Amino acid sequence: MEFRYWEQLITWNVNPLKVIIVPFSHNDAGWLQTFEDYYETKTKRILDNIVHVLPDLEEMTFVWSEICFLQYWWDRSSEESRDIFRELVHRGKVEIVTGGWVMPDEATTHIFSLHNQLVEGHQWVMENLGVAPETAWSIDPFGCSSVMAYLLAESGIEGLVIQRIHYSWKKYFSEQGALDMLWEQDFEAPHIKLRVQQNPGYTITDCCGPATGLCSDYDFNLEIRDAEHITFTNVHRKAEIMLGLYGRIGSLSRSNTALITLGGDFRFVNESEWFQQYRNYKALMDYINTEKNYNAEIRFGTVKHFFDKVDKYNVTLQGDFFPYADLDSEYDLAYWTGYFTSRPYWKKLARSLESMLRSTEILFTLTFNAISNISGKNLNPLELLARHFKKLIRARRAAALFQHHDGITGTSKVKVMEDYKSKMLRSLHELKTVQKSCMEMMLNSFKNNTPPDKKPIRKTLVFNNLPYNRSEMIAIKTDYPSIMVIGPNNNEIKSQVNCVYENEQLLKKRSMDSENFELTFIDYLPPFSISVYEIYSIEEEYDKKKYINYEGSNKMGGLCIVNSDQIITFGENGMMNNITKNFGSLFMNTNLNAYTSQRGNSGAYLFKPIRNEITTISEKPIGNGVFIDGDIHKEVTVSYGNGYTVTTRLYGSESNFNQIIDMKITYNMTQENKELFIQFATDLKDTQFYTDVNGLEMRERVRNTQQHVEGNYHPMTTMAYIENTDLIFAILSDHSHGVASVRDGCIEVMLDRRMTTDDYRGLEEAMNDKVKTTSRLYIVLLKSQPNSKQLLNNLVLRLNNPAPIAVTKMETPTLSLVLLNHPLPNHIDILNLRTLSRDDVPTTTALMTVRNMGHTNSSDTFMKESKFDHVSIKNIFKTSLTGLKDGDELDELHDIKVKVFNILSLKIFF
Repeated sequence: MEFRYWEQLITWNVNPLKVIIVPFSHNDAGWLQTFEDYYETKTKRILDNIVHVLPDLEEMTFVWSEICFLQYWWDRSSEESRDIFRELVHRGKVEIVTGGWVMPDEATTHIFSLHNQLVEGHQWVMENLGVAPETAWSIDPFGCSSVMAYLLAESGIEGLVIQRIHYSWKKYFSEQGALDMLWEQDFEAPHIKLRVQQNPGYTITDCCGPATGLCSDYDFNLEIRDAEHITFTNVHRKAEIMLGLYGRIGSLSRSNTALITLGGDFRFVNESEWFQQYRNYKALMDYINTEKNYNAEIRFGTVKHFFDKVDKYNVTLQGDFFPYADLDSEYDLAYWTGYFTSRPYWKKLARSLESMLRSTEILFTLTFNAISNISGKNLNPLELLARHFKKLIRARRAAALFQHHDGITGTSKVKVMEDYKSKMLRSLHELKTVQKSCMEMMLNSFKNNTPPDKKPIRKTLVFNNLPYNRSEMIAIKTDYPSIMVIGPNNNEIKSQVNCVYENEQLLKKRSMDSENFELTFIDYLPPFSISVYEIYSIEEEYDKKKYINYEGSNKMGGLCIVNSDQIITFGENGMMNNITKNFGSLFMNTNLNAYTSQRGNSGAYLFKPIRNEITTISEKPIGNGVFIDGDIHKEVTVSYGNGYTVTTRLYGSESNFNQIIDMKITYNMTQENKELFIQFATDLKDTQFYTDVNGLEMRERVRNTQQHVEGNYHPMTTMAYIENTDLIFAILSDHSHGVASVRDGCIEVMLDRRMTTDDYRGLEEAMNDKVKTTSRLYIVLLKSQPNSKQLLNNLVLRLNNPAPIAVTKMETPTLSLVLLNHPLPNHIDILNLRTLSRDDVPTTTALMTVRNMGHTNSSDTFMKESKFDHVSIKNIFKTSLTGLKDGDELDELHDIKVKVFNILSLKIFF
């Protein structure tokens, strides 16, 4: 949309033009430095300027988004500085927009982490500033999610500004005069007011209007550029140019209102910029606002001031804004679909931390309140658990920090990604310590069995972190294979001991004298329960005959593994080529393939392969295949050299496990400028393609035959499937991937990407890491019927929430301690049960967040007789999603009702 301001007829001379100029600083810059480095060099100075300079600039306002930086500054500032900042917020000169811990990515993030970072930010804002955020903006994430909009609306946010969406959508909305909309969900839920920014970027040099070449003339920071400052002689000319630019933006909106962002990455670091921008814009505003012929009003303001001005919303919107694309040239689209997969090791690590955090939150809350109620009060919960709670807070914030749109996306420099990794690994270790301590405390406090006579060689604790009865496969590494398992009821549990081989061992002859082993068994776990398993040595010699080693690939074709629900056969390449179930068979070609990257185009952000240049990696296994035929599970493992190993497993259990094909793909890419993916080319016809949206709901994705493969990739947070009227072929994942269905019956999952060049979108560094990673996929074939979707949801929960395991030396007898006396309906999930704090000290109040996964019209949650065992609930209040705005009181747990696909938060007072 080229624009010459002096030739354009604009509408502000008919309808008053309203312009809100929003000063801000985006604390981002591609995260080229670590969080601490950025704070010391830039963010601290910005926040210091807010409290020392902004009060003297009478009409100027400012908005602040990232609470992680604000909290870090707050803890290191004087009480005087805190008071000034708090006063500025209450006067409306500073607005907290969004109020999340970070400005998160919205494609690869899971609903748990989006909620966690929002709660962490909102709770901090309320406790320290005494306000609840009312508006939000998402100016830098690469595409925008309807789930994020839903979370914001349910948290009390009324208006949302978004920036980075496909340029064609911007063009369409602008032509329709529809920059202001109501963003609705496709299920019953509150809407949110939406402004789509028409300009390509959020910086000063992009945001003044279609004639972006003129924008730099209105950046008055002398340390960056030598712009012409406003004087008595030039104010008329500069004001008319400004009105031409802003008027064009206003004319694209039914309310003739423009939101102009005045800032950029780490702007307002220097004190001089505050005065220079203020004085020049103030001069322009005074001139324009006093000239009645202009019929315009321009003022400094916040995002809230902007939404107060907009009064026309006659367009509604459903869906999301993926994929995002900008232009490499006038006609060449650049799709930002590479980051859906970039740096999978970190994406998997983040999902592991999320699962561990959720489990620990639930365990800590129930333990803290159970021990508080122990008769005699002889245990002080603060003494026992206060130190652990600080670890829990640290983990909440480490998980929240990584949700940043240059964190989980994998679009930061190597040193920054390594810093993220160290923070997450530390928290994983600390959470395991907290979990083990909580389980031991609970078991010691509520003993109900007599210790056995014989001492086991190992005692293992298992926590069922789901509110359902659950059959779980438990795997324990061991160096001694002749062992047995005694369960909570003092009964022997059927088990299996397998050899564990690294990829290198598959490529050569193996000696059974140097094996590592894995003990596996499947047991029934009650909802929210702690179970104890004892492992004893036995005299029986380990049976090696269950392991059949194939030398080469000549025996792979026709090999099959079978359980009570399905038969899987394999092709000569060692990958499955047929699934047979009682309702029919599905034929497929399964292969590990790799696209060849366009150098300089594919990178951490962008995906752009060379057309029709695909390498097949899984043509033929190399070295030894391994076939394991046991009662607990059967599996085939093959290697393709160069760090690629694929294991395909079936379970023998009669539970839902027998419907899963459990596939583990291990890769450690040595090839450069390659983009690794696994493809399942099935014989299904007339298929529709669906992916999940942040793990909350499924959305159909329409194949765009006019675009190449990069334009047909979508984010898969937990699940994708193809479906026709008869069958569903689903892929469930343990971390985020890019996924596509570029032709009928075919679905492919991107696994890893490695480039030697940058894609020039801000990273300034090639993404050339070489990190060993394992993607775990559940492959599920089902009949196309409503209860199939419900089963997939429950399998996703199991895959992404493995039951935590801890080894203990305590003398606790073998038992199972049940913490929830009745399982929840299988369409209900407890997203979190989070202890609320005051001054980082735990309280006896918790935020319980419950979601309805749909596929039934029921809003029921707990049964009438349901209760949490070993704790007593005093009060239950409905509250906003982040716990800031309380609503009605409920009498009992069974009074909780959650609408389909909705999430509900409740304050539980123990």
